[in-house]
Amino acid sequence: MERNQKTPVLLLLLFLQACRVKCHKCPSSPDPNLTCFNDFNHTMTCEWNSASDRSGTVCTLFAEDNYPDSYSGSCELEPVDSSRPALMACSVDFKTEYIFYLTDNVSLKVSCGHEKHIVSISYRPYCHIKVNPGKPAVNATTVSWSMHHSLIGSWKYELQWKRGDQAWSEATVLKQENLRSGRFKVELEEEWLDRGQSYEARVRMMVGEGSGPWSDWSPAASWVSPVGRSKQPPEAAGSVWQMSVVVAAAAVLLLIGAVIMLKRPTWVYVVKRIRGPPVLTPPMSLLQDDTLQVSAPLHSGILNWN
Repeated sequence: MERNQKTPVLLLLLFLQACRVKCHKCPSSPDPNLTCFNDFNHTMTCEWNSASDRSGTVCTLFAEDNYPDSYSGSCELEPVDSSRPALMACSVDFKTEYIFYLTDNVSLKVSCGHEKHIVSISYRPYCHIKVNPGKPAVNATTVSWSMHHSLIGSWKYELQWKRGDQAWSEATVLKQENLRSGRFKVELEEEWLDRGQSYEARVRMMVGEGSGPWSDWSPAASWVSPVGRSKQPPEAAGSVWQMSVVVAAAAVLLLIGAVIMLKRPTWVYVVKRIRGPPVLTPPMSLLQDDTLQVSAPLHSGILNWN
């Protein structure tokens, strides 16, 4: 009997789950010229490609929803870029926190001057969520930020961090998904950081369910790392280089001196062989003997021996 009572409950749960998937399935965009995203809180931003220059005409976007809670708003479309006057944009702030709901179906209409309802579409906020993450906070090696929403079950994020002197194209990217709403934390390993080096970090997010693009990058947080690898100052590096050169030069000189000392006996021997036996000193010369006398002038070339 108890088993039979549980069966209808299980069937009801399965029905609700199937209905949730089917009812929340996002349709394709009804008009490619009008693109709108919202923060699934109270702000909606739209871009409209009017296909013509309407710079002399006031164009207005109207948004209205009647179920389950009635709300409406409007904004004046303005050119995004002076070089492209046909592309116009504006934002509607509905003023009420978390006004959007899963089943909302908002009526969007565009009118320009006397032309009414140039565009008229049905818009589901749940299918076009683009959030705005705030600037992250950094404490030593921890980067954290908050994103709360009771109707969004999971999130994806990307965290970029880099040295202060690097471009964002050189940044390291850390990714995670299937995260619940709340406060997000990322721990940077100390071995990734240099002590005393300046760093920057920023995040972007996307809903893990529903539909929507990545958010824009948040404002960057800057900090100087109090931990990490010791960073050698340039002056110290130069001193080490100079000392290395001096030590290398001294080693070369010592090596040359050692070679000379080892080869010295050989060099002395070679010098002696080249010079030959010692030359007699004048007192030992025969020219100084008393038996030798000159008996004629030098120019005669005759020597007499006594």
